[in-house]
Amino acid sequence: MLVMRQNSPVKIKPVFKEKFIVITESLFKRATPYDEATDSATFWDAYLILDVNSDYLTQLIHSMSEESLLNVRHNSNLLFSACVERLNCRDESNASERTRQIHSLQLLSTLLKSLFAKKRLSYFNIINLLTGLDKADVQLNALVKTLDSLIKQPTTRAHALVLALVLSAGNNNVNNNSLNSYFMNHDLSRTLFEVIADQDMTETQTRHAVMLLGMLSNYNKYESRNPYLTALSRINDANVLKRLVSLFKNLFSTLISRFCLVVRDDNTTLTKSVVTYMTSWFSTTSSPDLTDIEALNEEIGSMISPPLSALLLPFYDLMNTNSHFMMVYTSYSTSKDTKENDETPIAVLLSFVSYLVQYNRSEHSAAYTKLMFLVLLRLTEDDTFLSFMARDDTHAIVRLCRQRQPPLPRMKKPRSLLCVILDDALLYTKHNLRKKLDLPTYRLAFLVIHRILCFLSKRQIRLAYHWSELWSSLTAILHFIVMQWDDLILLERFDTFLYSFVSIFNISVAQGETFLPDTKAYDALFYELIRASDDMMALSQGVSRTMMNKTREDRSPVLSFTDFSNLRMICNHFKPALDEWQTTHNVKYPSPEQVIGIIHDNYGTLELAPMGKLDSVGGYKEAPAEMGFLRHMLRIAVEDYCGHLSPSESRSMYHPVS
Repeated sequence: MLVMRQNSPVKIKPVFKEKFIVITESLFKRATPYDEATDSATFWDAYLILDVNSDYLTQLIHSMSEESLLNVRHNSNLLFSACVERLNCRDESNASERTRQIHSLQLLSTLLKSLFAKKRLSYFNIINLLTGLDKADVQLNALVKTLDSLIKQPTTRAHALVLALVLSAGNNNVNNNSLNSYFMNHDLSRTLFEVIADQDMTETQTRHAVMLLGMLSNYNKYESRNPYLTALSRINDANVLKRLVSLFKNLFSTLISRFCLVVRDDNTTLTKSVVTYMTSWFSTTSSPDLTDIEALNEEIGSMISPPLSALLLPFYDLMNTNSHFMMVYTSYSTSKDTKENDETPIAVLLSFVSYLVQYNRSEHSAAYTKLMFLVLLRLTEDDTFLSFMARDDTHAIVRLCRQRQPPLPRMKKPRSLLCVILDDALLYTKHNLRKKLDLPTYRLAFLVIHRILCFLSKRQIRLAYHWSELWSSLTAILHFIVMQWDDLILLERFDTFLYSFVSIFNISVAQGETFLPDTKAYDALFYELIRASDDMMALSQGVSRTMMNKTREDRSPVLSFTDFSNLRMICNHFKPALDEWQTTHNVKYPSPEQVIGIIHDNYGTLELAPMGKLDSVGGYKEAPAEMGFLRHMLRIAVEDYCGHLSPSESRSMYHPVS
């Protein structure tokens, strides 16, 4: 009889699991993490001495349903409580205790970030998972107070700042994050300013402190008193302000370098070359070479939003609320500390804006563009700042982005920084005309131009600038408005957009002799108006039909038919003279020189009507006009910054540009 031999069983090698993974898995699966007879302190001491595997914990929580997480809230409460308890290290010389402290910070950062990512978990449920509802106030207040002391300590500062950022960010909606109320109860602003002022801080830690300050100062700032916003607006410590100026100057320089990694040699006129190599900061997938400028625009626009750009929000807050910061940022431009041929902070800022305004097609980059125009608006309404910019000793050569066609004329000699601000506004108006016109940002660009013209006229400063570029750009926008009238008239705030636009024409016509450097610039203005006379008359008639009876609840000025009186007068005065000259001389297409000759011959008989309030410009007020935008901007900035935080990584998340 044949005996069939059974195959020998195959020995399967057991899969090795880290002890941290084994225990963590049991914490989120079992009813109790340890036997009742076991000392709980011993268990947590053994667990928290283990290296934290943040990737595993993140994946584990991601894989669990919200219901499953709530079923193990007893264990998550124990974990949270054990971590908070060990953050208060009594023996700093004890290496094991210090290790548990660091691991507790990493664990809490990972746990919080993972829970906030669960879309169906409310803040009520998250607090229940962390502390239980009955212990929330005691434990969360204790956590924030402990974070304050840990941020002051060099060994724990990096991880404590990350935990504070994660805790404040929540699910990226800072204003709806009720946990931020505990930061309001215990003000960390003094500690954060100490970190910023410390020369020994790494740049990443300084950025963390600035971003945390920016997030907390924006928390429900329109609804109640915010201690962080108050502290931000009042800080006048020279060391803090100087460090902030240095930080933001480096920030803008780095952002410009990031643009230049994508756009090859922006000082040439090449528009179809792009470098496909990206650094880790952009975190994007590789793509084939781009040959279309619009594709390049969208590619760049989607890549400028990660963490560095998020710091533009606290920069705006400082510029908007703190006159000391504005003064130091300006005066630093002529500081003896500035090396020869080194770009000043203001110059680097204006250079960065020139890149940003030409590549802002993504939602995030468009928001940052508007934010920077709010900064420019805030600056240009300050007479002290404008007077400083107009001084001869602040003239500089500023590198502007020249990638988009047609570029502005290349400037090889130092010039007034007022010219550079005008260039930034002009570049935006030239390169963003599209069907879905961003009316709010265009209006801000017009307001910046108008404020500068008002200042020049008031001080009778004749500015050497390529004015013809401005006039031609404005008439191009005029033609676009007329062509797209039926669509634009339906958009909200189209009336205030138009008012700001037409105001530039009016002040230039009525007061141009006070700030234009010569008659050529004035002739160029009239030349462009005559060329665009049909469009100007069409706009005037359109306003007359649709806006005569409009009123505004906020009492902002409304454009009316009378605002076109001088512009219509110019068109009606010179256009017939030009038509008659063409008929008499049998010239179908007169040259610019011939048209200017006609302007000279007929200028003496032109009578313009006096117009009041051309230089009456109201001051910028954040609330209520920009409340909605800045709430949206806060979410974008938090998403960009905190989305790149690594709870278990103490090294810098920013890689220097080589």
